[in-house]
Amino acid sequence: MRRVSRRPRLIVAGAGVLGAACAVELQRRGAQVRLLDPDASRNASSVAAGMLAPVGEALFDPDAAPHYPLLRAAQGLWTGFGAANAIEVVTDGLVVPEAYADRAEALGASVRAVPGGVHINGDGRIADPADALRRLMGALVAEGGAIDARSLERRDEDADG
Repeated sequence: MRRVSRRPRLIVAGAGVLGAACAVELQRRGAQVRLLDPDASRNASSVAAGMLAPVGEALFDPDAAPHYPLLRAAQGLWTGFGAANAIEVVTDGLVVPEAYADRAEALGASVRAVPGGVHINGDGRIADPADALRRLMGALVAEGGAIDARSLERRDEDADG
């Protein structure tokens, strides 16, 4: 008996920049993706302004510090992904209070004094998160994915597993 393969059906919960980017990439790699968000206009990207800030995350969230190498690697992937999707990624750094300078240097970040604190090189953001979301949502639909304005249910029949 021959086994018939089919595209995996996947759900991505949360239509912020990260969720939308994951949905687009999964769709392009052969999955059938449904992106769920009950109110995409109020997602984390509208609050965090598309931050791609591994140093900032590691400095201000003690739980993130052990994951700093992974956060830095993930940020690095955004350059190519952004360029491929006409999304501008800015890596002009971050200004934090001087009290964080030693911790930032311990992570290996380049730090220099500036008025109001210290500047940390490398951290960045998506230049226009609203535009990035529009582009990603459009790409997802163009690639055959779907977007639903609803929450993920405990067991969703629209997905495998």
